[in-house]
Amino acid sequence: IRPPRLNCGTLDPRRLLQWPAFPKPLLPNPTFMSRSLLLLSKAIVMIACCSGIMRQAQAQIPLISASDGGFENATSTLAANGWTGVNATSITWFTGTAAGAATGTKAAFVGSSSTTYIGSTASVIKHFYRDIAIPAGATSVFLNYKLKMPIIDNTFDFFYVYTNTTAQTPVAGTLPAGTQRASYTTPALANFTARPQIDLTSLAGTTVRLVFTYRTDAAAPYANPAVDDITLTYIPGAAGCTNTTM
Repeated sequence: IRPPRLNCGTLDPRRLLQWPAFPKPLLPNPTFMSRSLLLLSKAIVMIACCSGIMRQAQAQIPLISASDGGFENATSTLAANGWTGVNATSITWFTGTAAGAATGTKAAFVGSSSTTYIGSTASVIKHFYRDIAIPAGATSVFLNYKLKMPIIDNTFDFFYVYTNTTAQTPVAGTLPAGTQRASYTTPALANFTARPQIDLTSLAGTTVRLVFTYRTDAAAPYANPAVDDITLTYIPGAAGCTNTTM
């Protein structure tokens, strides 16, 4: 079956280009295009901010220096590294090289001196702490640290992390006021081991007192915690999301 023949008459194909059916190309309006691109870029920024993509891509800002959090000051004391020890007598918290380190050469540890890493044979509760201002609006405020505790006394000896206000000063022999953020008693940690990250975003806009606590009874075995690589970081709130009015 043959297809139907199209009757084009005597139409000259060269005249097609002269027909009104083929108007001049529509050129883009530079002003319109510029405005459209601007609105599109702002929309992308707003979507990224609302979804948290931009905040996730930003680097965390430290609130504790690597030196202070790693106890690497040339002077091996808690004070020299920006921390405060509570009741520094008998077995208590020290800094130095005796317990080894996760990074560098020093850490904070319980012992009888800055050169002796050992647990307490007496019943004690000892602390060290520091105050840290967390900026208002801060997001993703995370506390991280590494713990070593090669000797344990499961359910009797503990290592704790607390947060409280600057009005609540830790006292030797008593567990801190405030909120217990972490507790550790077992298993034994022969080497410095990263512990679960602690989210402190709810404390943005406050000055938090960060407390590390050692608790032991008077019975063997005698737990001996050591801490290193303490970090507290955050991301500024709504960063990159200003001046996005459509």
